[in-house]
Amino acid sequence: MLKFEAYIALRYLISRERSGLLSLITLISAGGVAVGVTALIIVISVLDGFDLDLRRTILGVLSHAEVQSIQPMDDYRELTKRLSKHPMVVSGEKGAGVAPVIQKQAMLQAELGIDAPKQGAIILGVIPELERNVTKLEENILEQIDRKDLQLEFDSQGLAWYRTAAGRRLEPYEAELHLIPGHAPRGDREVMIGVEMARRLRVRVGDSIYAFTQIAATANGPWPKIVKLQVCGVFKSGWYELDANFAYVTLATAQSIYLMDDVADKIHIKLKDPMAVERFRESLQEDLSSASPQYLDPQRQYRIGSWSERNVEFFKALALERLAMYTILTLIVIVASFNIIGTLIMVVIEKTREIGILRSIGCGARQIMMIFILQGVLIGFAGASCGLGLGLLGCYAIQRWIKFELPSAVYGIETLPVHIEPASIAIIVGIAFIITVAASVLPSLQACRIKTVEALRYE
Repeated sequence: MLKFEAYIALRYLISRERSGLLSLITLISAGGVAVGVTALIIVISVLDGFDLDLRRTILGVLSHAEVQSIQPMDDYRELTKRLSKHPMVVSGEKGAGVAPVIQKQAMLQAELGIDAPKQGAIILGVIPELERNVTKLEENILEQIDRKDLQLEFDSQGLAWYRTAAGRRLEPYEAELHLIPGHAPRGDREVMIGVEMARRLRVRVGDSIYAFTQIAATANGPWPKIVKLQVCGVFKSGWYELDANFAYVTLATAQSIYLMDDVADKIHIKLKDPMAVERFRESLQEDLSSASPQYLDPQRQYRIGSWSERNVEFFKALALERLAMYTILTLIVIVASFNIIGTLIMVVIEKTREIGILRSIGCGARQIMMIFILQGVLIGFAGASCGLGLGLLGCYAIQRWIKFELPSAVYGIETLPVHIEPASIAIIVGIAFIITVAASVLPSLQACRIKTVEALRYE
């Protein structure tokens, strides 16, 4: 039904007679739309990558939910069994995704002395056999690499790097950490620390570190309790905060060095669906409150935390940044739409005689209007399609060929992540197409108002 209008619209855009300038301006207008769509796709895909990468890391190294109490849990064994039977908790051949934990703070030193490197740390006392069902405790331990598989290289600034057989780049100290095999804490006074903490303390697997765990009151005044621990493994989760500040010991070791009875501070839980954590919280609250009066004891005050509460401000800032990028980069498409308006107005002015001829042979105002709207549709389709292709190509290039290394201390990750979300891509392309089509309305209204007599007066 629109074959005639589409044919005329295409002829007007790709004119071969005295309109080379118009064809060039048409290409520039479509190019402006393409640039805007390309920039939006790449930037939003990078922001989506940040969001997804951080969420994936958090869900891998931290529990999906946790039950904790103001007072130490002396009934953690009973509570662990009860939580293991919850239908939303992961269960498998190796056990349920439930593990008791002690979480305390300590000051770590590589050696005794005022000048020794120091590092504040969060000590997690775990049962490795149970914790591996909740988090990637053992999967993140640095694997052993043979020294002959490390190739020394230098970057453009003259800094030394080692490249593994798999193509990974390692800093010299991290490469040294890979030479000695490690394992999760199993025995008494064994500790597993993050790669950034090991770098700061300048220790490796097999070295000893000292933990200042408590300040005890003595006859000579306050005195710190010092515990000697042996590094049994080094892990790298990819999340800077965890690699720099967390250390793992066994639950029995934590109870010993903090002078605690057979108690736990919290219970880690892994869910079948991490996104259903709020529904799990409500279900567990009802389950605990109806199970026994002891869970309602105000001295206990059980609280159910979730992974979404961690770094909540960061996720809010990321969402705000995504909105800002949408707004700013959409302005590029809007600017391109003004070019489209100018282009179509020039077409209307140049084709006034042709419009008069079309009106004289029976074309109605609606058909004339549709001709110029279809021109906007064609420009928008060409620009959005080209921008879509270039945007996806740019995202693929960042993923495969162009590796942007980031300071992990600032961003929490080491490389620029990219995640192509089909819904986001559809929204970007749709918005760009709608803006370009809307830009063609004003010139089309101007064209359909041209009267036949005025258009052909001087012909």
